Amino acid sequence: MPGKDSPVRFVSEPDSAPQPSGSRRMSTDLPFLDGTETVTLDVRDARMGLSGIMPAAWAISEHLTDLAVEREIAQGGEISCRKGCDECCRAYFVTCSPPEAFRILDDVNSLGSSAKQRHLSSLAVAADRYAKSGVAQAAAARDSDDSNAGSNIDISAAYWRENKFDCPILRDGACSLYESRPTACREFLVTSPAELCASYNPARVPIPFSMEMTLSIWAGRIEQLKPTMIPLVNILAWSTNKATRAARTWRAPQIARTFLEVLTERAETAAERK
Repeated sequence: MPGKDSPVRFVSEPDSAPQPSGSRRMSTDLPFLDGTETVTLDVRDARMGLSGIMPAAWAISEHLTDLAVEREIAQGGEISCRKGCDECCRAYFVTCSPPEAFRILDDVNSLGSSAKQRHLSSLAVAADRYAKSGVAQAAAARDSDDSNAGSNIDISAAYWRENKFDCPILRDGACSLYESRPTACREFLVTSPAELCASYNPARVPIPFSMEMTLSIWAGRIEQLKPTMIPLVNILAWSTNKATRAARTWRAPQIARTFLEVLTERAETAAERK
């Protein structure tokens, strides 16, 4: 699923990677942790929707998260997260940006009929339960700020703890859409025991800024809308009547440049807060 072709790709080692014919190479330098990290994209002159940025955004998020993990380990820390540990999938109010929501739904719709129906049914049940809980009302008042990096613990947390239910894409203790999972999940790593995740007091690996908020701001700038974060449990209901929005496209070089601009702004703001 996430292997779908995109006009934009992240280049982790641009000095040794040949530039594909017909593409434009774009770079930006990010202040990150205690140094500077160069982010490079190869961009074809093609058209692309919001979800088309996701392969590059996932790769950049993974690259920056790996740097944070390496620093944590060098300082004597140990990552507690393991396959089969699903406390965060049960405890936290996970949100995602519009590009992520569109991509997750694209990937669900690309599944075989049985798997697709199973996921759509699970998402529909989650959306119905969400609508009937106090979480929806609390989330409507949330502030678009990512001081908690993954945007998971916010003003709706108290309601979620009372009404919480398993993530709708959790299956047998594992993520059933792992390669399409939100960046908030990708960037949530801890060095403390799992029970502290369940009690909302984990020791997290510090990541200066979230990709989720970066994507939300970027999408808002492209669409000229206010940045939005969608509860994962509600993406099916949220997507209703948004087919035109999901299908809209722009020139990839234009929106890739804007993505790098927003990414740089976010990194510089995080560096100034240190």
